[in-house]
Amino acid sequence: MAFQRLTLAHPVPKSFALCERRIAGIACIHTKYARGSVRLAPSQRLVLSKPSLQALSFPSVSRGNCDDSATRRSTAVSPSAESVSELISFVRVNSPFYRELWAQLPEGPLDVNSLPIVDSDAYWKANSIKGNRLVTGAIIDGGIYKTGGTTASPKVAYYTREELHRGTQMLAAGMVRGTGLIPGDRIANLFWSGDMYAAFLLLVLTLMELSLPNIHLPITGNLAPLNVVNSLRDFKATVIVSNPSTILRIANHLVQCGQTLPDMRLILFTGERYHHDLRNLVRSAFPRATVGPLMFSSVDGGLIGLPAFPPVYGGDDDINPTYVVNTPTVIMEIISDNGEAITEPYRRGRVVITDLMRRLQPVVRYPMGDLAEWIDYEARTFSVYGRDSEAIKIGPVSMDLQRLRQVVAKALGDQAVDGFQVVARRKEGMSEMLFRLSSCPEDPEGAVRSLEKHLIEFFPWWSQSVDGGYVLPLAVEWVSIQDLQYNERTGKVKAIIDERFTK
Repeated sequence: MAFQRLTLAHPVPKSFALCERRIAGIACIHTKYARGSVRLAPSQRLVLSKPSLQALSFPSVSRGNCDDSATRRSTAVSPSAESVSELISFVRVNSPFYRELWAQLPEGPLDVNSLPIVDSDAYWKANSIKGNRLVTGAIIDGGIYKTGGTTASPKVAYYTREELHRGTQMLAAGMVRGTGLIPGDRIANLFWSGDMYAAFLLLVLTLMELSLPNIHLPITGNLAPLNVVNSLRDFKATVIVSNPSTILRIANHLVQCGQTLPDMRLILFTGERYHHDLRNLVRSAFPRATVGPLMFSSVDGGLIGLPAFPPVYGGDDDINPTYVVNTPTVIMEIISDNGEAITEPYRRGRVVITDLMRRLQPVVRYPMGDLAEWIDYEARTFSVYGRDSEAIKIGPVSMDLQRLRQVVAKALGDQAVDGFQVVARRKEGMSEMLFRLSSCPEDPEGAVRSLEKHLIEFFPWWSQSVDGGYVLPLAVEWVSIQDLQYNERTGKVKAIIDERFTK
């Protein structure tokens, strides 16, 4: 594919270009002259890979060593009040669920802040397969997809053909801008496919919209690790796109076989948080690969955030990625426990979104179930910190997954932990919590004592609950990565397994 050259009348100011982060000559540009992903030649000429990207607006967010401080922040493009009001009016007229929810609100133009946050259970009860009360019209052209959630009964999301097309266009532009792809990359699609799961198909459609020339390798993550590795090697893949659990399975296979894939230069993940304890194993299998996020999204909520900038090898873009809201299509709010909107940086709250593109299945003030905090509210950059509902209660003690991971990290220190799973079960008439760890400590008994010690430090009530006979002491299993339990549809590790209600 030949690149079109765009010669500018005068130099481009640094403050308009993300010129400090170039990967193989690819930089991002957002100026009054042009917008999109460009190849930056030594003469400072701009080579625009696809002029039509000018039609897609993304806030320019920068970091790095540019002298001009203006590169460090930018104001996001906000949706117009008219577009918000028009969406609300449309949904109110056409969706029985929202019409009932907003029945007590005054007629006339409304803004998002005047609307109640949706009750998630009520939303999904209305979004039934039969007698649907959420959708705004007949489902005659588009797609129906199951969510990739870990619940026993996956939810269903409806998209029109146009909504799906526009979503893949926005993701494609975001990939060019913020993932580090370069022309000619051979992109291995390792998402799981089948059973109406959307991720694999989404990447297929997105790569067809990508402005950079690329080769799609539709391998899927459903296959045995040996078959996946053979395809990666035979077809000289340079990029992997998948969820962290599948990446971990492939990396573990390579390490167990004493092999590496040194030509893999980029790994993009989504669907799960990429934890610090994955680094050693993934780096052993893919020693030259940079790891970073693909997007912050879900099938039910749509495309919410995109990487704010390309990942850096050896940096923290894997465990602490920065996203930028997909404005002006999405309005994202971070809401405190008392229901107030958070605008100050580094204060965590619940993610609530409104998608101005979704008309068939409206998403208006919908709680995503994720925790996040703003990095820069004006630029709409943010970090995500897992699910607000990822917790487990053992006896009287409620423990969130994030802090349990911190217990493991502090207790085991530098010892490699390739996977972690929390299991709640009944034994001897009481509840028991089991840590299932993919690790081989030199001193297993000492490691268990350290885990117990740090668990009590993080959750002081745990000791009293054990001593009082309310719960059993912590149990620990040291297993191989294959012995962890995985979601059969998505291939993700089940972070929390509650067996007390299934037996």
